[in-house]
Amino acid sequence: MKIYPNDLYKNQFKLLKKETNYIIRNSKQEYVNNQLTKAGTITRKIWELIKNNLITRKKETNIINKLKIRDRIITSPLDIADSLNTFFSEVALNLQKNIISQNVLTFPECCNN
Repeated sequence: MKIYPNDLYKNQFKLLKKETNYIIRNSKQEYVNNQLTKAGTITRKIWELIKNNLITRKKETNIINKLKIRDRIITSPLDIADSLNTFFSEVALNLQKNIISQNVLTFPECCNN
């Protein structure tokens, strides 16, 4: 099996990335340990270190700026919220209508036969 240059670079990149992440992780751990040692028994500093370095919080938000509904583009945050609310509140009703229109038997109807 031949190793192509791209595969070689890819493998080399993976190794370097792994090594770099290892160094970063160890450096961060060493830094936090040093800071905790410096803080001693000062509770406030200890909790600040814990909050800033050990607790990871991901604040990922997906903000919808535009929404296209039936060839109409909505940009107002209130209108977007209302449109999403209407859509999600009607999902169950629309599914129920589709099931009834397709003459699919429901659970009680299947059991009565």
